[in-house]
Amino acid sequence: MKEFSFKAPVPYPSIVFLYATLFFQFLPAAYIHFFQEYSARGSLHSEVVFFLAAERMFFSSTYLVFTFLALWLLVNKTVGQKGSSDSYLAILSVARIRRLVAGLLFLSFCFIFLYGVNGGFQKVALLGSDWSSRDYRYLNFNEVPREYTYMLQVARRIILPAAIFVLFFLYFRGLRALKGLIFIACVLQILGGAMTFARAPFAMLLVSIFFAMYLSYTSVLKRLLVVLVAVICLVLMAGLITKLQYNIVEFDLVEITETGADFLVNRSWLVPVAVAINLSFALFDGETNNLYLSGSRLLGFFTGDVIGTLEGRSLIVAPVGFIGDIWRNFGVWGLAFSPWLFFSLFYWLDARFEKLNPFKRMLGSYLTVALVFYWIMGVFFSAGAMLTLLAVCFVHFPKVRLRRSHDISSFPSSIESTR
Repeated sequence: MKEFSFKAPVPYPSIVFLYATLFFQFLPAAYIHFFQEYSARGSLHSEVVFFLAAERMFFSSTYLVFTFLALWLLVNKTVGQKGSSDSYLAILSVARIRRLVAGLLFLSFCFIFLYGVNGGFQKVALLGSDWSSRDYRYLNFNEVPREYTYMLQVARRIILPAAIFVLFFLYFRGLRALKGLIFIACVLQILGGAMTFARAPFAMLLVSIFFAMYLSYTSVLKRLLVVLVAVICLVLMAGLITKLQYNIVEFDLVEITETGADFLVNRSWLVPVAVAINLSFALFDGETNNLYLSGSRLLGFFTGDVIGTLEGRSLIVAPVGFIGDIWRNFGVWGLAFSPWLFFSLFYWLDARFEKLNPFKRMLGSYLTVALVFYWIMGVFFSAGAMLTLLAVCFVHFPKVRLRRSHDISSFPSSIESTR
């Protein structure tokens, strides 16, 4: 039976959450607050209302980030004590990985196909037609039954990205026997993204590939090069998919680059916080009009009362990020307790993380990245976010206790095949 072994340094879950929240929530909120950067994204408020709400967002993100950091430092003593770990040796069967991934790819194909025959294929066929940009953008937002939408999201947001990440990581570490599965997984992810021409599935495809490449290298220079190439590819991808989702098929490289750069700087960094300010902190005072999950996508998943994107009340389920979502649902007290709850969750994940073999560590680390960015770019109280959280927790349950290596440096850094 063909087997391989490897070691893999990957970041702890708490590190992923802390850095992502610091960079994508606290820093944009601080920039808007101190530089008085007004944005009407999501809803139009006067500058006075906007900047009062921006102040709330800034102090909320500051409290959450630095309370979490203080708890983390208190438990871990020093910042450098925990970052990444590679103290276990993993020995895995190639045949077992093939069977597992093949089964997941077939399941994903079924989910995508069911969505496709219920409207997804029609949208792909209409690309380049005389439909207006707005009508094409919102086609199938409410027409496709919810159960098929959930299936599509599970396939292209959880199963396929995780499979692509694992396959590419093993490929970059020397296992070339999985090239066929890599091709099928990438085609399915692209097809799943084309069902709605949303940018997120295509972004997750690139992130899966480049994150796997990043973890495969130990050289700082090579890792910086990977990050640079990843940013360039994300810019081009964002520009291209933005054009296609609005049924624009005539464009040039300059237009794609400008659109993609604007997406990466504004839509991915400033806009999530600006939307939280406009649609959460400006509309809800944190005390008297909390939603308490009323109308949330998470509650709607169980009750069947799901608010559509184009409905008048869709503002209460708009993607405002996890800080904005906690604020509009549970107000001041929700945010007061949130860093303690997040720390409890990630402390538990860190403790489990230490007992995992490198294979599960890298998969758990990737899913944690996906989860945190789901919270930042979307909402906290949604079925998709909770399913991703369950997937993260599932991976962090160690089933087999592997022996520690007495001299990990004696094992090769790349995959070795044995017969």
